[in-house]
Amino acid sequence: MVTQAKPIDGQNLSPGNFSQYYYTKLLPTALMTMLTTDQYRVIFLYEYKLGHSATKALRNIKRAFGNDSVDIRTVQRWFQRFRSGNESLKSESRGKPKSDIRHDELNALVKGNPRTTVRKIGSELQTSPATASRHLKKIRKVKTMDRFVPYQINEIQ
Repeated sequence: MVTQAKPIDGQNLSPGNFSQYYYTKLLPTALMTMLTTDQYRVIFLYEYKLGHSATKALRNIKRAFGNDSVDIRTVQRWFQRFRSGNESLKSESRGKPKSDIRHDELNALVKGNPRTTVRKIGSELQTSPATASRHLKKIRKVKTMDRFVPYQINEIQ
C-alpha cells in the first residue's frame, strides 16, 4: 500500500513535483541565511549610509534574507557604533584581560610558606584559585608532598 505524501504549505509532495517545491521554497530559504557575518556588516553599513533607522534596516534585511537572518539587537549595536563615528567593520578583540598577578610576588609568597594552599594564595593576591594555579604552573611550581617546589626534570624523565 502506497501512502500519499502529506502536503506542506498546500503543496502535494509527490516525487514529480518535489523538485519544483525544493527549488521554489526550500533552496531560496536555505540560501538566504548563508551570508557571513562580514557580509551582514556591509549591509548594516549600507543601510546606515542610506539614513535608515535600525528598525527599517532590519525590516529590509529580513525581507531580502529571511526572518532568521539577523536580530534587532545586532543591528542596533552596529548602528550605535556607526553613529559614534566608528565605521570600521572589524570586530574588536575580546581576548582575556591581562592578569594583575606579578610572578615575583607569587614566587615570594610560595617561598615564604611552601605549604600554603592555592586557595590561600588566591585570596592573598585577590584572585581566584584557578588563576593562582595557572600562574604557579607558569613559574614552574608544582605541589609535591604537600609543598610547592620548583619543577625539575630528573635523569629518568
